Amino acid sequence: MFDFFKLAELFTGRNPEKPCADVNDPVELDRLGRVPGALSGMIASVIHRMLVVAPEKRDAGSKFLDPWEGIFKAAAKQAHALEGRAVW
Repeated sequence: MFDFFKLAELFTGRNPEKPCADVNDPVELDRLGRVPGALSGMIASVIHRMLVVAPEKRDAGSKFLDPWEGIFKAAAKQAHALEGRAVW
């Protein structure tokens, strides 16, 4: 199982999951921290969709592959523009 909270922490520097006293407590989230960089809007948008706590309201994991591929391609395009080389 993939930990979406750790993914959010990777991009923002902090885990948005609030600490709980008991493992059976419902999951609560703080606001997502700032995502730095030129692609921050795209990244934050996908992470917000991934962090929907209720599984019945959250898209299936497979629905997030295309947005992440788009983000990767945008980052590669930026790297190419800055450095003159392709990443992929």
